Amino acid sequence: MRWYKSGFAGIVFDKPLGFEELAEWMGKRLEVASLRTGAWDRNR
Repeated sequence: MRWYKSGFAGIVFDKPLGFEELAEWMGKRLEVASLRTGAWDRNR
């Protein structure tokens, strides 16, 4: 993470990513975050 302010964060990658690679990376992070918050819990 490069910076964090008011609930927003900026990130930096070691190497440039293509759109498809970035989209896959973001999708995986969103899935993990959703599982951690219980967003996919059907019992809620």
